Amino acid sequence: MRYREQQKDKLLRDLCKIIVQRIEGNPDSYIREAIRWNNEAQKVHGSTGFIQEWDKILHSTWKGIRDVLSGKTERSRWLRKSCPFQGIITDDERLLLLLKSRGRKATELAQFKKRCHIE
Repeated sequence: MRYREQQKDKLLRDLCKIIVQRIEGNPDSYIREAIRWNNEAQKVHGSTGFIQEWDKILHSTWKGIRDVLSGKTERSRWLRKSCPFQGIITDDERLLLLLKSRGRKATELAQFKKRCHIE
């Protein structure tokens, strides 16, 4: 994997870590929402590889879903690109991770977190 691809994958893995932490508290609700989102995507885009694969995963267990979101396999990397749970991450959280991935200093991140009320 090239350096730029590695950086993008690391950012997606970091996003998925937040997603997993958030889902842990109420997986059934989030999974239902992801299934709804995936069904809507299928209506718009048809049955693409991503959509079909996520449909199978979303109808498995929370452990199976979590393994895909946090996995290090090529399949996990591929699926994270179309994660149906990304809507539960706020824009502020995305921006914070992007700043962090670009090597911003801890003080800049702390100031940003304070401005955006992110813990």
